[in-house]
Amino acid sequence: MLLLLYLSTTCDCIIFMFLGIALVRDDHIWNWGFVIATVVLCLLVRFLGKSDLNHCQGSHAPWKVIEFKKEIFQAWKSGK
Repeated sequence: MLLLLYLSTTCDCIIFMFLGIALVRDDHIWNWGFVIATVVLCLLVRFLGKSDLNHCQGSHAPWKVIEFKKEIFQAWKSGK
C-alpha cells in the first residue's frame, strides 16, 4: 500500500512539473473549452462520488439520511 502512495505522489509531482513548464512557455495558448470542461467534469464527478457514498451510507443506516444541501457542501469541500 505504501508503494502505491509513493507512486501516486511521484506521478503528481511529474504532472505538476510538466504543467508548470508548459504554462510558462512563450507560445502558450489557452483552450477555454478544455478549461471549462475540466472544471465542470471535476465538480460533477466529485459530486457523484459523494452522492454515491451518501446513498450507500443511507441504505445501511436509514436514520442518518443526509440532506441534498449537505451533500452539495460535502462535494464542494471534499477536495480541500
